[in-house]
Amino acid sequence: MVRQARRLGNATAQLIQSIKGEAERLPTNTDIQRRLLAAAKTLADATARMVEAARQCTEHPHDIRCQDQLRRTAEDLRDVTVVAATTPALRAKLVDRVQACARKAISSATQCITAAQASHQYNPNGATREALIQDTKDMSEQIPPLVDSIKGIGSNPDDTNAQSELMYVAEVFLHPATHFVQTAQTVLPTLTEQSITEQLSLTSQQLNSDLSELRSALSRARPACQGSGLDGPSQLIEDLQEELREFERAVEAHRLR
Repeated sequence: MVRQARRLGNATAQLIQSIKGEAERLPTNTDIQRRLLAAAKTLADATARMVEAARQCTEHPHDIRCQDQLRRTAEDLRDVTVVAATTPALRAKLVDRVQACARKAISSATQCITAAQASHQYNPNGATREALIQDTKDMSEQIPPLVDSIKGIGSNPDDTNAQSELMYVAEVFLHPATHFVQTAQTVLPTLTEQSITEQLSLTSQQLNSDLSELRSALSRARPACQGSGLDGPSQLIEDLQEELREFERAVEAHRLR
């Protein structure tokens, strides 16, 4: 019993540290930071209650009340784990990151569009010129919806629908923007003006970097917006829930050690 309680404690400790780590990266005394720290404390308190119940059950192995208390605290810990991992504070923190990365991507995409348009007259290769014109158009069409989604989040930062909309629109933006970068790279050798070549090269490289950051931010935020918590702690949550299930099975079988 003590061994299993210790394993549960270790699993929750990892999640607590992950939540605290997110909080420490935020400005001090902000609302989101306070809510993250509160979620970590709630999880720590639930863990402490479960450990104490396990200790009592060890001292009184045949006491039905102790066994019931242990079962209740294990169930409470399971519920608190899910709530802590999907707290609005965590979701908002991750969506904020998506929003910031999306802004950067829009800025670099706009510079790329200008550089691409300037390159057409210096590109004697009709095929690559037309491909870049089309890809520029495709990417340009996805910028206004992304801007609107960012504005929507600004007006309703805690609105889960607005958060989901931003996630969706940012995902949609990634495809044409990534395709634009690839096409821009193929155009570079065909340009006849060095300054134009350098400008398109620099702006497309910056866009590629910003798209990578946006893709990473989306990857981390997606599980939270889908209700399964942070991308990093999600495996911890899964492991913890399996520990809890094993713990509860052991209680039911009266064979806790």
